[in-house]
Parts: sequence; C-alpha cells; structure tokens
Amino acid sequence: MKKHYLTAAEPACLIRAVGSHVNQAIVRYDMANSATPR
Repeated sequence: MKKHYLTAAEPACLIRAVGSHVNQAIVRYDMANSATPR
C-alpha cells in the first residue's frame, strides 16, 4: 500500500514541478512578445 502511494505521488510532484517551469517560460515568452512592437 505504501509503495503504491509513493509511485502514485512521485509523478504528480514531478508534473507539478514541470508545470510550474513551463508556466514560467510561457509568461516570460508572453512578456517578450508583448514588449516587441509588431
């Protein structure tokens, strides 16, 4: 039971970390896009 919980929680933690990283990149890209005149 404990082993199953660990394998289920680890990917969720990884996904959260990756999601946060991707979100930061998107915000940075959006800021750079809006800063440059079209």
